[in-house]
Amino acid sequence: MKKVLALVSGIIVIVLIACFMSCAFVPKNFDINVAEPDYITIYKNGTVANEYVEKGTEQYNTIMRLYKESFKTNVLNALFQGKAFSEVSVVEGRQTISSSTLKASSSKIYIEFSYTQEQVVKENGVAVEGSWDNKYFYMPIEVTDSTSLTQISAFARYGTNSSTDNNSYYHYTAFAIQHELFSYLNETF
Repeated sequence: MKKVLALVSGIIVIVLIACFMSCAFVPKNFDINVAEPDYITIYKNGTVANEYVEKGTEQYNTIMRLYKESFKTNVLNALFQGKAFSEVSVVEGRQTISSSTLKASSSKIYIEFSYTQEQVVKENGVAVEGSWDNKYFYMPIEVTDSTSLTQISAFARYGTNSSTDNNSYYHYTAFAIQHELFSYLNETF
């Protein structure tokens, strides 16, 4: 009886270890899945660090690569940080987000994705329907100096920097490890 109990216990331990270790190889992605922008504006230390980083340039490609990589982790890492069951979400609510607002954030870095074609707020690939217009041309995204999964926000904004509609009616919340992106932006701009 003791041998059977020891054998069963050993098998259970081996199965648990195998399940636990396999979580290290299962990818988890918190990307908000917005289209690649036509250009990017960098806001750093309360000022515009770079007006336009154009699509196709080396800087643009590096920013986009680091941006996309910042959302990638594995289930084991997310589990240890309490984010394994968290998902990207879209929150409805009016907030004023203009270039002045971004410049006022002296301790933060924002990258603002800009589009020449109107975009639609989507959650899990489906257009969000709510009490506000779900279209946008600008997406300011918070960049933090984080080495662990940290909640960030991205704001869907329709109006131009000089227009009267600088409101964001929807914003994304996601988790990212942005240390490399933050360092690159800090060193380059």
